Amino acid sequence: MNADIPTMFLMIVTASATLAIAVGSVAYRRNRDGLLFWAIALALYSVACALFGLRGQINDFVSIVV
Repeated sequence: MNADIPTMFLMIVTASATLAIAVGSVAYRRNRDGLLFWAIALALYSVACALFGLRGQINDFVSIVV
């Protein structure tokens, strides 16, 4: 069985976005500032992986600089 690279990117983006939402909801309900930073970092990581996965399909400036 071969691993498909776009599918793996989709799994990474989905898992990190789900984890960011879960950590963000806990941080919001319990008012813990440190967890909010973790949630923001996970959300940015999922955006970065999504942009990296779209490389070649979108503008290079967007996929590299953003």
